[in-house]
Amino acid sequence: MTKKRTGEKAGWIAGWAGDFIWVLILAGLFFYRQKFGQGILGIALTGAAVAAVLYYAPWRHPSTPYWKLMLAPYGLFFIAVAWAA
Repeated sequence: MTKKRTGEKAGWIAGWAGDFIWVLILAGLFFYRQKFGQGILGIALTGAAVAAVLYYAPWRHPSTPYWKLMLAPYGLFFIAVAWAA
């Protein structure tokens, strides 16, 4: 019998969604201020983050340590912080 790991899935997805929602909101603000390059870059960062969070999900790679799975999303998070600054 296999575990469904629903709590782990919810925590992983909701946690990373909370970490990156501000990037999407800030991208919308850039579009509103007619800074289209910054807005497009923010949407691209959000899209890359969604892809990384889903690809490096722990239930897809059960034998890989968490710290290795978190490298790509954290890398994108720090890039987003630099983008916002």
